[in-house]
Amino acid sequence: MNKLIILGNGFDLSHGLNTSYSHFIEYLINESIQYNDDIRRDLIDVGFLMSENQSFEFIKENYIRLATFPPSPTRSGRIIPKNKLFHMILKKFFEADWVDIEGYYFKVLTETEENQIDQLNIDFEIIKKYLLHYLKNRIATANLKLIPDYFDIFNENNPSRTLFLNFNYTETIKQYLKTLSLPKIDLINIHGNLLNIENPMVFGCGDDTDPEYIRLIDKNNNSYLRNLKRQQYNLASSYAKLLEFLNSVGEFEVYTLGHSLGLTDKTLLSEILNDNGLKRLKLFYYKDRDGYRNLNNNIRRIVTNDVFNNKILSFPNSIPIPQST
Repeated sequence: MNKLIILGNGFDLSHGLNTSYSHFIEYLINESIQYNDDIRRDLIDVGFLMSENQSFEFIKENYIRLATFPPSPTRSGRIIPKNKLFHMILKKFFEADWVDIEGYYFKVLTETEENQIDQLNIDFEIIKKYLLHYLKNRIATANLKLIPDYFDIFNENNPSRTLFLNFNYTETIKQYLKTLSLPKIDLINIHGNLLNIENPMVFGCGDDTDPEYIRLIDKNNNSYLRNLKRQQYNLASSYAKLLEFLNSVGEFEVYTLGHSLGLTDKTLLSEILNDNGLKRLKLFYYKDRDGYRNLNNNIRRIVTNDVFNNKILSFPNSIPIPQST
């Protein structure tokens, strides 16, 4: 049978790469503490910290207090937000110890008045620029230690054709493709390629069934649509290649490796999971039964067809995503 393998950020994390939004935010805070002038100018200016307080953990515990006080030197330090959206993201992150930057941008987008939308998009583009820089210059995959279990997963069931649908911005999967021996292999970097201007970085909102999404479309203001993924996919050929696979391959199975199956990619995932050719879905979960349950619950927000339930392998027939040792 043909196989479509969905690769999400958990695939990178399983190799020990610091590619989560939490890693990215911690990097930015630490760079500001260490007097990175660009970050202090564009995102956040952290200053006047006593030496024993110069840490991400101190900022995490004291962010609201330091960012609320008037921006004047004090013994405990001070923070001057330079990017309103990033300031909001940090507050959300420090409250919950987690934040989906794309999902949070969409929430703010739906609440933003037309006379402020251009500034919001400028703020978002600045964050996107630093994310691009972080991934290109801080995340190296050239000498990555490969995980043998992944070769077993890729070869499982002797697929006649394999499509790797890579939602990551990194080159991790390419390290496997150099030595992987399968009859026919395709790779689609659906969210872009950091090193290819013909396939630009896709970063934004991806649930065009959300009533708020539809409301933005109806506003007749293109500034609201700038970072909607559906519009961004048309700037490259990757989305068309995925449709070609779905329309021509016949029956196929899907493996999910490290993708949360969340709403930020709902539209694209829905096209795959609702395709009549899909015969089986195997979830590679994180750690334990709760990890499987989270994926299973997220799928219910994408596909509600009762017939689809019979295509998902149960927890006893699924395995955790491999991890580097």
